[in-house]
Amino acid sequence: MTHEVLKRRHRACAAAALASLLTVSWFASSPVRAEQAEQAEAAGTRVGFALSAPKPDQPLVAGRDAAFAFTLTTGHAPLRGARPAAWLVPHVAGATLDERQCRRLAATFVRGASLAVPALDLNTFYILALGADATVSVIDPRIGFGGSRLIGLATYDATGTDWALTPDQTLLAVAQPSIGRIALIDTRDWSIRATVELPGTSRLALTPAGDLLLASYRVTSGGTETESGVALVDLANPAAAQVRIATGVGEHDIAIDAQGQFAFVSNADAGTISVIDLATRQVVRSVPAGRPRVLVYSALAQRVYAAGEDGTITSLAASSSIPDATIAGPAKISALRFVPGGRFLVAASPEAGQVLVVDTATDRIVQRIELAGQPDAIGFSDHLMYVRRRASEFVDAFPLDQIGIEGRVPSAVSVGVGQLALGATSAPARADIFASVPAGDGIVIANPGERIIYHYREGMAAPSASFTTYGREPRAVQILDRRLREVEPGVYRTIARLPRAGAYDVVFYTEAPRTVQCFETRIEQETAGSDATARTPVVTDVSLRGQPRAGEPLALQFRLVDAQTGLPVDSVRDARVVSFAIPGTNAARNAARPLGDGAYQADLSMPAAGNYYVFVEAPSVALAPVAGRLLAVAPAGAP
Repeated sequence: MTHEVLKRRHRACAAAALASLLTVSWFASSPVRAEQAEQAEAAGTRVGFALSAPKPDQPLVAGRDAAFAFTLTTGHAPLRGARPAAWLVPHVAGATLDERQCRRLAATFVRGASLAVPALDLNTFYILALGADATVSVIDPRIGFGGSRLIGLATYDATGTDWALTPDQTLLAVAQPSIGRIALIDTRDWSIRATVELPGTSRLALTPAGDLLLASYRVTSGGTETESGVALVDLANPAAAQVRIATGVGEHDIAIDAQGQFAFVSNADAGTISVIDLATRQVVRSVPAGRPRVLVYSALAQRVYAAGEDGTITSLAASSSIPDATIAGPAKISALRFVPGGRFLVAASPEAGQVLVVDTATDRIVQRIELAGQPDAIGFSDHLMYVRRRASEFVDAFPLDQIGIEGRVPSAVSVGVGQLALGATSAPARADIFASVPAGDGIVIANPGERIIYHYREGMAAPSASFTTYGREPRAVQILDRRLREVEPGVYRTIARLPRAGAYDVVFYTEAPRTVQCFETRIEQETAGSDATARTPVVTDVSLRGQPRAGEPLALQFRLVDAQTGLPVDSVRDARVVSFAIPGTNAARNAARPLGDGAYQADLSMPAAGNYYVFVEAPSVALAPVAGRLLAVAPAGAP
């Protein structure tokens, strides 16, 4: 470190200014251990950088996840609300990165120059697609228009209808009502961390802290529902016995207040809404409502709003001392959403072809928007409200500053999202089909019939990008945000998979206050030998040893080779073959054992005849499931 910027840096493992950074936990159960830590200061802003393993038992080596953390302070106060960005670039041996070069690199990345490709981008997000074939696809949207990059695929046992992502974004819960099961998926490697057995579960909700999962359930006997309500699942110990709270018969929706004190559960066939005290695990109120099916909570109004099949919108608080209210709307409202800020409630009725805006200050309808094509879903970006038309390929975008102005019909821009009707799906999910992108200037929306996800940016006349889902029907979408986020005052952190071993420069940037800093770091290999183990290998020579028949053993072989040298990669410890029957049953993961010269073999057994999808994955070397193939499995004993 000979140049001017690096001279100002000093190791700070024991520095008091970094003490809070090094003890903050990204995962609540495991404190972060700093393996590398540095500080730098420019223009009155002090920047601390620490690189550490996310769990105590994990090494900080190439091909593994690591926690990147930056502290920002001005004077002695943490810098709140910054929007930092950071990148890793290979360090040029023998070269120095002075302040001018550091700023030039940062400017290049901020502009998004096409030739500037960092080794690791700490500012990205991924699109998650809930597939009708019992999968969650993980899509990197940075490829651009007309393509996508599948970087992960989670498989479970039956089609999902709803999902919930924890606030720290490390755990994804998926409800599978047809088999009475919830899959808890680890978003770091997309493996199943645990499963929860719960009959008829179809709706999920998380408390604000993300430690408690509320899941609807329905128990039937002889075709008759005998018990129905919500179960409370402790995500710190999902194997523990659930607390089941019976609320009333029928389908359920769930809303939770902003403090995580009360849950509201609709009971469609019972015609009631139950209020549950989450501290005592008891129903404290039961409020009549016209067959309620959709709930939404307003933190501003501190009330929940429920839409019934008859068009009645019921407003109620947790306490019975606050009067309930009813609003007469059109029948069969399918979506309720609050405009950002929480004052105005928007309701969509596909049957009536109407979108209503309710002012919660007065509980009155202040706007009615007539829309053809069965409007049935609502989403928001920073400046626009989006309404999907189920029987059309169009989405209507309305300026948020025109929503809630009584008597005014908001202007709309209709955007074609593909060629097929947006409601063309084998079975609609209860999860959202809109997701706001982290930049806040647009949305992503699923077109199930086309097997495509579209990205629309504000002000455009058409979608700006489209992402294929590789033949899977996307029933819902949401965003997995891997950007640096403020986890404590002045502490910004994310988890990312380390690139190949070597020396790197860490380029850090914030817009306000304008701060640019560069740090040096080094990533080590996990084992001695070729650094091929530190980068993603390529799958080749996939072949079968035997005939694919139901119930009979079948060996699948493949080779892993280094993408740059073509040399065999023999040391991948977690290579495995994932298989499932289309549309998503009989999912299995089979470990692959090394045979030498980069060859591996996994022993499979398909339980039933049909078409199967198989692919190779290896989380430790970031091998995403992109080498998939279809496999026709014949009945047992077939020639």
